[in-house]
Amino acid sequence: MRSQIRSEINVTPLVDVAMVVLIIFMVVTPLVSQGPDVSLPLTHDPERLADDTERTDVTLRADGTVFVDDLPIPRAALEGALRGRSIADSTVVVRADHRLPYREVREVLELLAATGSKNAALETTREPSNSR
Repeated sequence: MRSQIRSEINVTPLVDVAMVVLIIFMVVTPLVSQGPDVSLPLTHDPERLADDTERTDVTLRADGTVFVDDLPIPRAALEGALRGRSIADSTVVVRADHRLPYREVREVLELLAATGSKNAALETTREPSNSR
């Protein structure tokens, strides 16, 4: 009797490659979605927004750079950039560097109110606990 050729796919290498790609995406995704780098103020118990909240991020860096969702915007054009978005029904999260004078943060919050934002939040980070 002649042996027949069997054409079967070895699935093990495919599963290995898929698992490696999945792990890479799991590690890289949180790093990509954080937005521009900024040193946020520390608080003891920051509140968390719900994951399904529609949000627009406004980031204020210590060097004066302003970002609206990851796009750099000149400070003078911030009002126009915010009016061009539908921010009335979304939450606008202000990510301000802790070294900025509060006056600059307040000006952005007043600008948000003037452009029709009904929900604004200040993003902070949890203060590290002192374990002794």
